[in-house]
Amino acid sequence: MRYFTTINGKEYLAQLELQSGTARWLLNGKPVSAEMESIDEDYYLLKIDGHIYKLFLKKDTGEYEVYVDGDKFTFSLEDEKERFMKEWIKDDNQAKTIRKIQAPMPGLIIELPVNEGQEIKKGDTLAIIEAMKMENEIKAAADGTIKDVLVKEKESVDKNAVLLTIE
Repeated sequence: MRYFTTINGKEYLAQLELQSGTARWLLNGKPVSAEMESIDEDYYLLKIDGHIYKLFLKKDTGEYEVYVDGDKFTFSLEDEKERFMKEWIKDDNQAKTIRKIQAPMPGLIIELPVNEGQEIKKGDTLAIIEAMKMENEIKAAADGTIKDVLVKEKESVDKNAVLLTIE
């Protein structure tokens, strides 16, 4: 699993690899030895490559504040799915922009509750894709009108296939 984190404005890629039942962390492609132990609800001990750090972790509106041995750092964290959705579903701040809604992964369209010409609101379900026996809901990122529906229910789709367009 890959995680994208931005710490004080600088982006890092953290990867968790499972090999023979052992977890291994990579930070920007370099292996690191990391362990974290919870001391209290917001307090942790973090051991990275033999160094021990005391952490106080606080989540505030989608970002985290962490105090490491008294120094404050602000960071955000998103996994691959969150990153993909953020990149592919565009914001509705641009009037009359045509947005393509694409499949975030290969799968089977099990529900398509929208029709061409239908008005939609932010948060409305646009499609449900089944992938690896899990249902993944694709929701509208903004208000708009369905311009084209390019797939049908029970149709298999590839990753990045355009499912519909919104105006």
